[in-house]
Formats: sequence, structure tokens, C-alpha cells
Amino acid sequence: MATSFCPSCGAENPDGTAICGSCGVAMDADRRAATRRAPPLRWAAVGVCVAAIALPVTLTQLVPPLRALAFRAVPETHVEGAVPFSDREADVLRRMAARTGRSVEEEISSFGGPKLVRSPVARGGMSRVLWPAMFFFAGGALAALLSRRRIGREAAVAGGLACAVQLGLWFQALGWKPSLLFGRSLYAVSAQAVQQMPAAFFLMVLVVFFWAATVAGATFTARVREWVTRKGTCLDCGRDFPARPAPGACPSCHAPIQGSRVGWGYVLAGVAGTVALFSMMLTLLGPALRFYDRCTLDEPTPCCRAAIKDLGTRRQVESSSWRLYAMRTGSEQDRKTEAVVVHTWRYALWLSLAFVPAPLFLAWRLQRGGLASAGVSIFLGWLAATATALIAFRLGAFEGAFVESLRLHMVDLIPWSIAGTAGAMVGNRLRGVGIRDETAPAEPPAGSDR
Repeated sequence: MATSFCPSCGAENPDGTAICGSCGVAMDADRRAATRRAPPLRWAAVGVCVAAIALPVTLTQLVPPLRALAFRAVPETHVEGAVPFSDREADVLRRMAARTGRSVEEEISSFGGPKLVRSPVARGGMSRVLWPAMFFFAGGALAALLSRRRIGREAAVAGGLACAVQLGLWFQALGWKPSLLFGRSLYAVSAQAVQQMPAAFFLMVLVVFFWAATVAGATFTARVREWVTRKGTCLDCGRDFPARPAPGACPSCHAPIQGSRVGWGYVLAGVAGTVALFSMMLTLLGPALRFYDRCTLDEPTPCCRAAIKDLGTRRQVESSSWRLYAMRTGSEQDRKTEAVVVHTWRYALWLSLAFVPAPLFLAWRLQRGGLASAGVSIFLGWLAATATALIAFRLGAFEGAFVESLRLHMVDLIPWSIAGTAGAMVGNRLRGVGIRDETAPAEPPAGSDR
């Protein structure tokens, strides 16, 4: 009797069988996969997601009482080469201009002031970025919750459309003058500091961040829904099936069910371990190995003194490997200057060791998807470590330091990724499985003649 083998599990079936008797997959699954087209976009989910994001974003940008929840840059006049006026200084200038009947620019010029320029200024500081990011995340989550299925493509399209709405609102706040973004600096002014960054570059970074928040919200909600309901969704026909235990094929269309190759629970644990090790190395080894330290300029530590000495001997600060970020803090009676010093290449090389253990362990211990999980953990670990350095270790809290620190960590992605990849390769070899075995087809069941 003629027989054929299942393309999924390798079980032997009588010739002419439509459904594998072992795993339930259609015998012509390979032919179906070759001719299968992607299902059409669910535009209803796209519309819900865009509306859920655009409504709060528009209200917070246009309604004055709600603008405290928006990151909104408006053109303001300031002295060329200096930071924008503080709220108190601007109020004094406005009162003087009101008494004389002149504009603020004319008032400054009457004192023989220097040249004035207009730049985009965001009042409230960088903390206001979190509110629109939460709106984008919640919009993706709401659309996934109402759709009751995975909407990865729909969330990506909706996130792009919502980001276009956000860009339009930013241009409206700037008076429809794109020239204010190119070749100009954007100033984020808060009560504690003024941060300066290239306007167009920073807004593009925010757009990518908001888009990623939309996709993350939809993906996270879909995963939580599947975990709570214990049902998965077939990517071919869109119907639900029991996820615990997951069948080998969809009961409705008999398409093979491909589970995630990434162990997300292990990945998140690995990212947490990477951040913990990263923080410990910065705190304990940074001053000792002289690649990171925090101090006050009134009482500098040995690491800070080494940085100040090296910077003092350089004709150009950019030629030094040290970076020093300083900001005045405290009251007028107890004012002091805090500083953070970073040695760029030592910072990159020493902290690359923090990215080795997690990928090594994931590639070593996970029997399925070890390399995929290790790769995801490297990228997410870099994102988490960058956020930790900018927020917890004050690399993004000083005047003009945010973009400089962001560039530093974007460059550090290269050595940290190399270190993580090396750890994953070592873990894969310790497990005794070659790289090609990660994607090898499943072994046929015992007793088959394949």
C-alpha cells in the first residue's frame, strides 16, 4: 500500500489521506503555505486604535487646561547662543512690554541686547513624553481587547496613522513652520534643568517610540487575553482553539500551529538580571575602574578629578574620552554643583560584560527557541539598560546631556550586542546543539520508516 509522510510530524499515513492521523495537520500543508495569502487587514480594528489614540492626543494638544499632559513645543524668542528665558524672566519681560506698548523683542533691543532667535521650546520638561506614550499604548491595548485576537499588522498601521496625527499637531503648534525644526535646537525646559537637542532628530525619535508603544500595547493585551482565556487564535482562519495544551493543528482549517519560538517569561527574567548586573557594575565598579562616577564639583572624587584634569588639558573637549555633565541643585543658601563623569570607551567595554550571562543561560537551558530568546533578550536588555542609565544614574538629567547620552548608548549597542551574541554562541555550544539544529524539522515518531 502506498504511503505518504506528514509534512509536520513525519508520521506515515496511507496515500490519499487528507488529514494526518497523528497530529491533525492537513497533508497538503506545504502546498497551502506556498499559495497562502495574508488575510486582509481588519480596518475596523485600525479605526478603533487610531480613534482611541488621536482623541486624547488631540485634546491634550489643543485644549489649554489639558496641555499639562502633552509634550508640546511652541516657538519662543531667546538670545542667540543662550538657553530660552525661564518662566519668571519671560513674565517680567511681558509686563515691561505691556507697560511700554512694545513687543518683547523690541523691549530687549531697547537695552542694546544681543541678537534674538526663535526656537521650539517644550515647557514642562521631558516627563511630559510619558503621557502621550501611555495614550499610544492604551490605544493599541483597547483595539486588541475589542478585536479579541492578535492584531499585530493592524496595530502597526494604526500606530503609523496616529503618529502622523501627532506630527500634524506638532506642526500646528509651531505655526506650520517646518523650518523651525531643521537646523534648530529644541529646548525642554523644566523647573530643574534645560535640555537641548536637535529638534528634527528628537521628534523622529519620539515618533518611533510612540509607534513602538502602540504595537507593544496590542501585543501585550493579546498575549494576556490568550493566557486568561486559555485560547489561542489561528493565524490562518482567525478562529480560536484551546491553547492548554495547544493542538498540533487548528481544529477548523487543519493548518499547523506554530508556537512562539521566544520564551518570553525567560526573556523578561534575563532582562531583569541584565539590568540588575548593569546597575551593580555602575555602582560598585564604575568609580574603581574609572568609567563612571557621580560627585559634586566642590568635593570631587578621584574619578571626577581625573576627568576634570584630562578635560582641562584638551584644546577641544570632543577630543577627550571623558564626558562631564554638571547641574546646579539645592536652594540659594545651600547651592551645589552635581556632576556625572563617563569615560566613553571604558563604559562601553566594561559594561558589555553585563550582557553575557542572560543570553548564555537562555541559549544553554532552553530546548526550543534558545537562540531566538537570547537575541530578543540582548535588544530588550539594551533598551532597559539605556533607560536605567538615563533615569536612575542621571545621565539624562543634566542640561544638554540627554541627546549626548542617547548617542553614547546607541553606539554602545554594537559592543554590547557583540558580547551578548558571544554569550549566546557559548551557551548554544554548551548545550551540545549546533546552530542549524535550531531550525531543523521535527524528528519522526518512533516506529516510523522515515
